[in-house]
Amino acid sequence: MVCLIEGRVYVQHREQAFTMQDPLSFFIAGRDGSRQPVAPVPDAQIKQWVTETEIAPASGASRRGGKHRIMLGAADDGVAATLAGKLRSEGYPARVRAFRADGELRYVVDISGLGSAEDAVQMAGTLRKAGYTTLN
Repeated sequence: MVCLIEGRVYVQHREQAFTMQDPLSFFIAGRDGSRQPVAPVPDAQIKQWVTETEIAPASGASRRGGKHRIMLGAADDGVAATLAGKLRSEGYPARVRAFRADGELRYVVDISGLGSAEDAVQMAGTLRKAGYTTLN
């Protein structure tokens, strides 16, 4: 599906190509090769799609340039790698970071890039409900 809000977009579906340039229009192509003609988007449909695609404030979403993070379990590298892998398989952008403490190399798993403190609180709550322990 392609939904054009403004501007123009070049669309190619199988052997057919065209340019969409009418604001608030959409095109749907099925995986089976079927396609519907370009049509105007009803107001109710736009409102629904906006709620599905816009990132709501304080929703726990990562954002480019986000400066907040959630830290989960410090451990050895194997445990940290396993935890990060599990989180990534569930859709979380988890990373392992190494640090020194008491002269030893340790590891912490974090989810960084959260856009605000409210996003961090929301993400921490979501992780705790999923059974994870957060350090902050």
